[in-house]
Amino acid sequence: MSLDFRIFREHMSASDLPGNATQYVAGAIRGPGEVDLTWKVGEEIAKKIFSLWKRLNPHEGPLPSTTEHGYGGCFFRYSEEVEIFACQGVVTMMTRTRSESRTDDSSSVEQVLLASAPADMLPRADLR
Repeated sequence: MSLDFRIFREHMSASDLPGNATQYVAGAIRGPGEVDLTWKVGEEIAKKIFSLWKRLNPHEGPLPSTTEHGYGGCFFRYSEEVEIFACQGVVTMMTRTRSESRTDDSSSVEQVLLASAPADMLPRADLR
């Protein structure tokens, strides 16, 4: 069975049901020694991420390595137990017990997450 929106529901308590936007966090991973940037996102972004995830095909092959300097991918946290990581055309959903990677040739998940950041938060030169 593949990971999908059901996995999110399995890890939610009553107070974590969709609509409680305070729990959605996105972020950009920066190079070694630099602080990762994080920001809150709303339910609309969460729904876009879930919708895109469902359309992606399983990834075959090695996972991309993040860069040593500058931008190293982005993430979406639904709860303490569920995170989606997107980098270089591969999206990985992780829980405490499972992970699954899917191919995103157009980097659509990454684009949605980065576009959701406050306008002055991400120096565009860092996003390589």
